[in-house]
Amino acid sequence: NALVCGLGVLYCNEFRRYCPIGSAKLPGTLLGHLKAVSFIVMITCFCALLFPIQRAASLVGAEGVFLCVLMFASPLATLKEVIETKSASSIPLPFTLACLLNCLLWSVVGWFEMNDFMIYAPNFLGFGCALAQVALKLFYKKAASDKHEDDLELSATPFLPRTET
Repeated sequence: NALVCGLGVLYCNEFRRYCPIGSAKLPGTLLGHLKAVSFIVMITCFCALLFPIQRAASLVGAEGVFLCVLMFASPLATLKEVIETKSASSIPLPFTLACLLNCLLWSVVGWFEMNDFMIYAPNFLGFGCALAQVALKLFYKKAASDKHEDDLELSATPFLPRTET
C-alpha cells in the first residue's frame, strides 16, 4: 500500500505541475483537495486506532468502497457541462475505457469466483458509471474543434507518444 500511496502522490504532483490554473479538469482548488484528503486520512486513522480490529477493518473497507465508487463516477461531475455544450470532450476517454474494463472484470471475479459483495458491488456500480460515460461520448459526438483539444490531452500523457498534427 505504501508503494501505491507514493505513486499516487507522484501522480498528483505531476498533475498539479502541468494542469493550468483555473482548469475545468480539476473542480475546486488544490487546497480544497488537500483538505479533503487530510480529512479522509484522519478518519481512517481514527477508525484504525479507536475501534477493535474487526470493526476498524469493516469501516475502513466500507470507506474504500465508497471512495472507489466516487472515483469511478467522477467524470460524471461534468454531466451538466456535457449536456449544455452538447460535447463530451470533458469526459476523459482513456480513463473511462480503463474503468469500463477494470470494473467489468472485477465484477465478474467478485460475483462468480469470490462471491464477495464488497468486491462486485462497487465494481458493478463503477461499470454502470463507465457505461454512462461511454454513452455520453457516443451520444454527444465531438465537434471538429474538440478533436484538437483531445489530441493535446492525449499527447501530454507520459505513456503515449506525442503526435504532431
